[in-house]
Amino acid sequence: MPKILHTSDLRLGAKYLGLGKAGDKVRAQLKRAWTAIIETAIAEKVDAVIVAGGLFDSSEISRPAVEFVLKEIARLGKTPVILTPGMRDHLGKGSLYYHFDLLDRPENLYPVTTENETLELKELDLTVIANPAAGPKSKESLLDGIKAAKTGATVVIASGIWEGINYPITEAQIGKTGAAYVALGGLPAFKSGMAQKTPYAFSGPPEAQDFNTTDSAGVVLVDLEKNPVELTFLPLGVLVWKEVTLSDPEKLPALLKKEKGENRLLRVKLAGEKSSDWFEVEEVIGGYKDQFLFLTATDERKPAQNTKKYPRQTVTGQFLYLAEEEMKKAGAEEKALCQEALALGLSLTAGPVENSERSRGRKNRG
Repeated sequence: MPKILHTSDLRLGAKYLGLGKAGDKVRAQLKRAWTAIIETAIAEKVDAVIVAGGLFDSSEISRPAVEFVLKEIARLGKTPVILTPGMRDHLGKGSLYYHFDLLDRPENLYPVTTENETLELKELDLTVIANPAAGPKSKESLLDGIKAAKTGATVVIASGIWEGINYPITEAQIGKTGAAYVALGGLPAFKSGMAQKTPYAFSGPPEAQDFNTTDSAGVVLVDLEKNPVELTFLPLGVLVWKEVTLSDPEKLPALLKKEKGENRLLRVKLAGEKSSDWFEVEEVIGGYKDQFLFLTATDERKPAQNTKKYPRQTVTGQFLYLAEEEMKKAGAEEKALCQEALALGLSLTAGPVENSERSRGRKNRG
């Protein structure tokens, strides 16, 4: 019985426009992740590699990206690579999966382009049944109607959303296949289980994709020789994406020192109540940006509206009073602008006064 490497959802070609120049580094790391997958397959001496959808970020991808993938696949020699279209890189109009023959396609590549495509790997006594996504959305499950072959072991490949509406996948559907293993894609994290007598797994992406990815990224090794079938998750990802919300801006420098790293992407949000103290977020994070792959911070604190602290007869107190009156009359859309104006006005009216008072206090103590 064969040993298989199962992967999915690498999303080569993703834009990452919101990361600026860091987006180029993330895209480069995704390519390195594909190389790491191939090298893992070689090191583990697997008999086949399965990609359960999402290798590419869309069904229309640049020629250099496709050529890179094919060149890496060729390194595996005769080891078959079954490439199945998923919800992102589906078989829609103009899909790259129809055009591999126009390139220098390696003999060990098997792109799936028909419904319930069956591949007989006789030397491995293995039948692979792969069902590609025909488009980005469907209420039909890609597992419906699939039945394991009567002889040898059968591996089923599909992608979808766990107990979702779009390309739904459930344990009941997995169990009905009767397969030796069901290789799944479409979930942003590794998940495995047993449906009746059929083991299954979502491999999750081999590299962390965005700030919603908090679990370890990697691939799944499937040993069909073992009884029961043995699934081993191998971590491969090196990127760390993290979001942190702080209510105390004074803790920001300590957070940056703790989280810094060349493969780390950090997004910080300052929340809660904004005091009158001056605090320039960009000034604080500026000295750390070269110690992260990507670093950004936003100040979403709401200004303190303590009228007792700012009596009406003061400039700040009068400003707060007028701003509060405007807020009462503002509509939903206008309130956001009022909040920004309030924050800016409070900083301008209260900040310098308090700073100058602290400065005088230090001089007096001296």
